[in-house]
Amino acid sequence: MNNSAGLNLAGLGLVAAGGVLIYSGVNDPTGGPLGVVRDVLRGKTPTPGVRLVTAPTTVGNTGNDFAPIGAGAVANTGDLFTPIGASASGAAVVNVAKGYLGTPYMLGGASHTSIDCSGLVMVAYRDGAGISLPHRATAQAARGRAIPRDQARAGDLVAWGVPGNYPHIALAVDNSTCIGAWTYGVPCRYDKIDQRAVPGFGLPDIIRILG
Repeated sequence: MNNSAGLNLAGLGLVAAGGVLIYSGVNDPTGGPLGVVRDVLRGKTPTPGVRLVTAPTTVGNTGNDFAPIGAGAVANTGDLFTPIGASASGAAVVNVAKGYLGTPYMLGGASHTSIDCSGLVMVAYRDGAGISLPHRATAQAARGRAIPRDQARAGDLVAWGVPGNYPHIALAVDNSTCIGAWTYGVPCRYDKIDQRAVPGFGLPDIIRILG
């Protein structure tokens, strides 16, 4: 490859390194890309997205959406929280979401006039379970833990993407059906869980909110 093309091996190496850094930073909500650089300079190995559970959230402040805890505590996460999807609250969350069926999609919407995917999850949990979630799919998914897809229950999150990057989210109605706000021109509606709803990603993760 010659320099006249605008790229060379060294340049490609820098681009690749930058891509890893940005990805790590996205998945390191407490430090971001600069946090990754800091850890590397201190001789630490960044492990973005690992050993994280969440604290109360504030919309628009990603740094407060997550609270790191020790590895020992993570092993007992299931003992520390009541899974919403296993209680009557899960059904209540879905009942609220049903009230938005037919609502037009609009990015940033969170009302009966217009709604987007994370807006639906936010209002359903707020009004159905009294739980405040941010208006961002990735941060919502970070409020829970992944469970096997065939164990999905009412109120669980159906999240397309990977940990640290969930571009689309919906609510499970049962272990095969979900309700969601999908895209422009498609009103809030029921659909199947086992589908590749986001190009470039596979089947969704099922996330059980930790109350």
